[in-house]
Amino acid sequence: MNEEFRLSNPRLFARWAGEDLESWQQAIGVSVTHLSRGDGRVTNIMQDAGVISIHVQYAQADHQHPTWEFRTEFTNMTLPEGLSRDEVIPTVKARRLVQEQDERTKRHIASLKGGHRGDDNLL
Repeated sequence: MNEEFRLSNPRLFARWAGEDLESWQQAIGVSVTHLSRGDGRVTNIMQDAGVISIHVQYAQADHQHPTWEFRTEFTNMTLPEGLSRDEVIPTVKARRLVQEQDERTKRHIASLKGGHRGDDNLL
């Protein structure tokens, strides 16, 4: 089973949306569950100085969350209308595979540099 199938909806959505404001804006109106604040609804998505924040209305108050909290502090989320796990998973998997390949390439280049000290012009 792929890693992506085990991800919760908030974590999967956060990986899918990345740092794309338009993707995050699709979450306006969805229901979410925060670890300590409980159930809420996304009311707005804003970006200030390149940082995306998610505004959630809870029973007691409105709270602003950075995108990284969707990967760590939220336990549930209804996906935006018209977006299913089956549509999100391939994109998330492709990004993970690209990141893994980038890491392998970096390690390989580092090992080549380590084995050929003084021969950096060869790379």
